[in-house]
Amino acid sequence: MKAIILLLCLFCQFSIMAQREKAWGDPHVIEKFTAEAKKNPSYTQLHQQIAELSRAANGRQTNAAAVRALLIKNSALLRNIYSKAGLDAPQTMSAKKKQFVVNPNVYSKAILWNKYKLANSEFQKTFTPPYSNDRLMTNEAGVYIRTPDTSQSQFNTGTVKMKYETVPANSSSFRTGQHLQGYIQKIIVPENPEIVAAEITLNYSYLYTGWDSFGAILGMDIALNASSEFTGPDYAALPIYVSPNGENPNNTNHRWKLVSTLLPTDTINSDFEEFHIENSNESFTIRGYVTPGKMIDLSFVMGFQLYAKRGINGSYHYAEFIVKKITVNYFKAAGNN
Repeated sequence: MKAIILLLCLFCQFSIMAQREKAWGDPHVIEKFTAEAKKNPSYTQLHQQIAELSRAANGRQTNAAAVRALLIKNSALLRNIYSKAGLDAPQTMSAKKKQFVVNPNVYSKAILWNKYKLANSEFQKTFTPPYSNDRLMTNEAGVYIRTPDTSQSQFNTGTVKMKYETVPANSSSFRTGQHLQGYIQKIIVPENPEIVAAEITLNYSYLYTGWDSFGAILGMDIALNASSEFTGPDYAALPIYVSPNGENPNNTNHRWKLVSTLLPTDTINSDFEEFHIENSNESFTIRGYVTPGKMIDLSFVMGFQLYAKRGINGSYHYAEFIVKKITVNYFKAAGNN
């Protein structure tokens, strides 16, 4: 019996490793490249120059043009290292910045929309910053080198700012995900027995810009978590967002939902690539059943997908997420107004 359990454990371990390799790519690519690169003083100098440009970048000022020029100038050096390391050379880098069209998830609101009508104006509540608390969803708690610099975030204005720079060439520090950050708002439903549902509208803006290098995996999401005091077909229809702590997504207590994928999972197969996504005026509305007098915990976050990571030759990522306001309209059952 012990032998069977041991075999099952080994099988699970190999299965997990296979899944990680499929998502992250060959884990030895970085090791092979850096082992060869550190033998070359010219590459050490190049990496230091890229790291300095990455550190000097600030917000929208990414220093991408200077980094691109450095990599083009040193393309022969890089190809030589790839060859000696036994790696296939990356594709030719694009001269264009990647722009992404964001398509928010579409879900049905017909059931609640048709069944309930808006109550009187005294049953509307608007929340603005500062919110009840900040919210962090991550699988890298306490490991600073894997978490972004958020020192410029402003709690009082509902602003989250996340920045990743170029890191030393070791495989343990390249990952960026999973790391999503935002805010929690506690919403107390008025103690009016006629109230049966609520409409929650979140007004926000986002920015994700920067550049990365060969081997990087990009991915940026917005997710929502409402406590069990907010239920209904709208919430159930949203795609489940996989928890970073290993929680079973099929568990009925799993409440994280995907609101929007800002940047679909994208692997950089060239020496260098820029990216930019921005919307200064976005909103998301969802309806659900509520109970008078109960409190709803609402979390709204943006951040890096689980298997996101930085590339071999340097990176700069800057993300900004501003939750401008949260508006709640309460509903009575049709015919009760």
